[in-house]
Amino acid sequence: MLNLAELVQKSLYATVMAFAETMLSFNADQNGRKADPNDKKKLIEHLGTERIYWSKLENDFSTLVIDLPHKREAAILQWKTAIRLDARTAFEESITLAGESINALKAATAARRFLEYGIHNHLEIKTNH
Repeated sequence: MLNLAELVQKSLYATVMAFAETMLSFNADQNGRKADPNDKKKLIEHLGTERIYWSKLENDFSTLVIDLPHKREAAILQWKTAIRLDARTAFEESITLAGESINALKAATAARRFLEYGIHNHLEIKTNH
């Protein structure tokens, strides 16, 4: 079950990478200029998206371990739901650190599709947003 959280974490990382790329190179889609890799790394570390994600999942994982032996299907569905919600929340909370500039809004909009794709692909549940 932890593997599901790890798979979504990889999608979350790709989401934050896409966010950082767009944020730091606003017109990359038009002029092809890429963001400096060191700047991307610094921004990703500053946002702390993965730390937020794993800290949010901690209680949900405890609930999964407790519920799994007694109500397996419900526990798995609840775990998948928690992963989905915690990944989205971690992304949204972390990008608030980037502000509300045009760059940040464009980057967030472009990056969300990576996360939604990963959630749908790895958890096989509908994503309503």
